[in-house]
Amino acid sequence: MSKVFKVFCPICQRIFELRTDLKLCPFCGSPLFVYYEISYTEFQKCIENSKYNYDLGIWSFKCLLPVKHCGKSLGEGWTRVIDVENISKLYNVRVALKNESINPTGTFIDRGAAVDVCYAFENGYSSITTASLGDFSISIAAYALHYNIKTLHFIPKDIEIWKLYRLILLNSDVKCVDSYKEAVERALKRCLRGRCYTSLSPSPTIIDGYRTLVFELIEYFRKGFNWIAIPVGEGVFATAIFKGINELSEYMGLDMPKILAVRIKDLEPKELKTSYSLPSLFSELEISESNILEIIKKFIEISNGFIINVDESTILRIANELARREGLIIDPIGIASLAGVIEARNNNLIDANDKVIAVVSGSPSKDPYILYKIIEVGNNLLKNINYISNEVKISAIQREIMRILYERKALHMYGIWKELNRRGYRVTLQTVYHHIKQLKSKDLIEISRISDERTLYTLTESGFLYLSKLSS
Repeated sequence: MSKVFKVFCPICQRIFELRTDLKLCPFCGSPLFVYYEISYTEFQKCIENSKYNYDLGIWSFKCLLPVKHCGKSLGEGWTRVIDVENISKLYNVRVALKNESINPTGTFIDRGAAVDVCYAFENGYSSITTASLGDFSISIAAYALHYNIKTLHFIPKDIEIWKLYRLILLNSDVKCVDSYKEAVERALKRCLRGRCYTSLSPSPTIIDGYRTLVFELIEYFRKGFNWIAIPVGEGVFATAIFKGINELSEYMGLDMPKILAVRIKDLEPKELKTSYSLPSLFSELEISESNILEIIKKFIEISNGFIINVDESTILRIANELARREGLIIDPIGIASLAGVIEARNNNLIDANDKVIAVVSGSPSKDPYILYKIIEVGNNLLKNINYISNEVKISAIQREIMRILYERKALHMYGIWKELNRRGYRVTLQTVYHHIKQLKSKDLIEISRISDERTLYTLTESGFLYLSKLSS
């Protein structure tokens, strides 16, 4: 079988040669789709035989990927599908989870990274530059190690500290910048100056790696699963899912399942809307206002699907129920798609007779702040924790925040976060916000004033008394 590495724009229909520097259509900004000169018989054979080669990971579909050779696998792909029977009974709809959290670095991104890094290697690159909010760069770095390719990552300076640590452990160079937009600009400029490959999420090679998820679900579609729920983010993953579904429909004669695309509502508290732009729990799903999002709406309409918005409280509630009823403790960002299914069912967009695959995109949560937020939405769950009482008790970080405010008199949240990091407390801004909220609820700190659109905090009289008791 002969592969033809060309790409076409699904919007303006222009055709281009697949090039390492071509990420989006230069005319309309659409994602580009690789197309293959392949017969119906060859396509069907590749899909049907893939299940016998699942140990190859996504490379079991190598004849449908835009590389010349079978690349290296870390065990990505062929992830479990889990029937969540208790959740299904509770909401009167059949739901199964495609558990992408068991990929090597914990997300579906590994599917695209495996292909993209192999493509860079085949084209003679010895270094890769990325721009992302963390997870994408982590995945690229992990695969690049196996090709002896150096990596440089531009990331926003306020990402979670554990992501930064993982990049460093993966032998990567990291440059922290002010925003995701700046990260993309810096990555592109660097690659214009020298011989390095730019790895960005909308790349055609990334898209084709992502779509392998759909190929793995063919038996479920044959069994009547007629919906697939996915997180939208910047739209690339949803674009890839549409491409894969469209190919299965065309070459395999399957009825096209409907796409439920799930987005996060912006419910960020007003005091968080400051000039330094504190990220929410779900920042990976809120990257940018991209024209890709407009394009994905057209794809969803073709599949007779919907885009649905869910808020943070709904996602936390579903994360709580998933843990209590199914024994699955998943980071809230990963179960946004499941929350979307429940929201769609409650609004009768999905019927009781429908069968839904919801893609779980995040890994098990170990962050104490996020776990607390999940517990907090459960009625009376906090009463089960023995150490909680009416007595004022605070954590070591909260004591340090109070000491900082004692020394500085008044300080905004970003300043508190910077000072905590200087003193060795590696926490995120969202964690600082959580601790400040707790200290305020205990009447130990208060808002003193608003200065330059930033909220300044100071100790209350009770806070001074509490510190004096600690030092006595």
